[in-house]
Amino acid sequence: MDDSVKIDFDPQKNTMNIDKHGLPFEDVAMLDWTSADVLECKDTLEKYKELRFSAVAKSSADGELYMVIFTVRDQTMRVISFRRASIKERRLYREHDET
Repeated sequence: MDDSVKIDFDPQKNTMNIDKHGLPFEDVAMLDWTSADVLECKDTLEKYKELRFSAVAKSSADGELYMVIFTVRDQTMRVISFRRASIKERRLYREHDET
């Protein structure tokens, strides 16, 4: 990841993510954003009122594909969720990568 990209997250949400998915948000820094598939997500919860993104990206550490949900606040990536990509997400990533 480009060193100029800052990553931020809620520490309590990070703990919950580790409990649920076994992955700390800090590991988002090891993703290769040059080949990531990033989609804009419409957030249906009115209370957030911010644009969210989902991305499937490959880890430079283990070569596996991961799904990240995030928003951007003041030029900082705010991680919301981080998990291993599903079978469907991996297939779509590979199909997109071949085009």
